Amino acid sequence: MGNNILITVGSLIVLGLFTLSSNTMITQNTQIMLQSEHYITAIALAQSVIDEAKTKSFDEKSTNKNIVKPESLTTSTNFGSDGTGELVGVDYVDLYTEKKEFQERTTYYLKEQILPSSSTPQSQLRFDDVDDYNYYTRVVRTPSSGMDTIRTSVTYASVTYPDSSKTTASFCKKMKVVISGQYLPRPFVMEYAYIY
Repeated sequence: MGNNILITVGSLIVLGLFTLSSNTMITQNTQIMLQSEHYITAIALAQSVIDEAKTKSFDEKSTNKNIVKPESLTTSTNFGSDGTGELVGVDYVDLYTEKKEFQERTTYYLKEQILPSSSTPQSQLRFDDVDDYNYYTRVVRTPSSGMDTIRTSVTYASVTYPDSSKTTASFCKKMKVVISGQYLPRPFVMEYAYIY
């Protein structure tokens, strides 16, 4: 009878250790799956800004005419919103259906007054060239990852080496998109080169 109790206790200990390791493995796999989902959302958000900028003119000066020399392009110090009806400040986009909850969280998140939100980015409606996205910020609320902040910067780059950054005008502009969010362990960065 004593041996049966020892075998039963030993079996329960082995079962407990197996259950504990199984639960740990399931928790880690779930965490990795959720993290992957948030990175996929970040990739989609970054790609959407890049694709949106692809629909714009290369430069403010090339909107209505063809540019032959890079010196005719906008200087890098003048990158950003032109101020002529274009967006200045933070753009709010709600891809989630509960607008009231989004506005309450936006107020808490940015410690500002409630601003109207929509599903159409204001940059899509108001920007007319790629360098308008320099220092552009968009706060997006998605169903899967909550609040994500998109920040972009635009610089000139070498046509033959787009990873570079230049202060002088060239026929290549590089956009850097940085996504940060409450569920991303570190900011996600994506870069794209626009060539005229």
